[in-house]
Amino acid sequence: MRVIEDLQAKGLLGEMRSSSGDNAMFDCPFPENHGGRTRGSKPHFGIRLNAAPGKSEGSWHCFSCHAGGRDIWSLWSRLTGQTVEQAKEELSAAEVLIDTVFKAVQALDERVNTAPVCLTDWPQTVSVYQAPVAMEYLRGRNIPEGLWDLTGLEWFGGANMPPRKDKEKSSVRGNRLIIPLDWEGRRIGYSSRAVGYDTDLRYYRPVSNLNHLVYDPSHLVARGVRDRVWVVEGEVDCWAGLREGLPTVSTLGSSITRRQAQILSGFKEVCFLYDSDHAGYAGVKRVSELFGGMMHWRAFWLPEGQDPGGMAPGWGAAVKALADRPAPADHSLISLEKAIKGV
Repeated sequence: MRVIEDLQAKGLLGEMRSSSGDNAMFDCPFPENHGGRTRGSKPHFGIRLNAAPGKSEGSWHCFSCHAGGRDIWSLWSRLTGQTVEQAKEELSAAEVLIDTVFKAVQALDERVNTAPVCLTDWPQTVSVYQAPVAMEYLRGRNIPEGLWDLTGLEWFGGANMPPRKDKEKSSVRGNRLIIPLDWEGRRIGYSSRAVGYDTDLRYYRPVSNLNHLVYDPSHLVARGVRDRVWVVEGEVDCWAGLREGLPTVSTLGSSITRRQAQILSGFKEVCFLYDSDHAGYAGVKRVSELFGGMMHWRAFWLPEGQDPGGMAPGWGAAVKALADRPAPADHSLISLEKAIKGV
């Protein structure tokens, strides 16, 4: 990748730190102009990506020491001591440089702009152990107390959830379990589950780019667990899978995205245990059509209309035993109904 990568490989230019308008931003490569320092709290050395009046693509400028040049070849020449003619002989055309910088900007934007972000303040919560309605719900769903602690569950008993940060009020009712969500090892937001009343919004998840993460309360990905993972739709389903001794994550819905498929592809075997309903079937069909080649997967179906969170405890052993049998061809669909009836 020619100019930028060659300069970086030579130790003459650092990694791109941000983008600003038409500029890719770096630390200034001329420490002698900055008292020997180049890296500040903000990058201040820009390489122009697009032509503008009086400035061409590849022009460069330090907004602190004001060093600059009209094209990328002059930067190469100044940093390496070669002439512009020598640089052009050694390197590819300027268009390759610009393409390289654009790709770097796109990669940076993908990291920054797709990171999930909580869209509200964190609710003022209490421990689930201080909320009788929460404990009654969890025990009614056969979720043991050990999982309350593992998953970091909290309780919000206010009338309404916190408003989104660009609004003054929220119309989303409170009285909800608060379920922490992690992204790359840090807490970035929450999901919430309505308890004790009927609502069309049972789950409220005020997080941007939610479909870029999987709900992984036992931190299988971070711990490097790679053998087999069970994939379910919702948080309660995930807790039920963990209760049954199955390494389980949730895609927070029946649809799966490429980013989620990339995360799951790190496991040697991916066992989908989506709800046995129209949405669950459609979700597995989407996996087969779009991402089947990315992972070694199988789909296991509970009895019609069932989901993992609604099954009576004890079904996990039968599911695991069936999964442990010599595996048929990849992408197979396996009914668990007979196995479950035998429990």
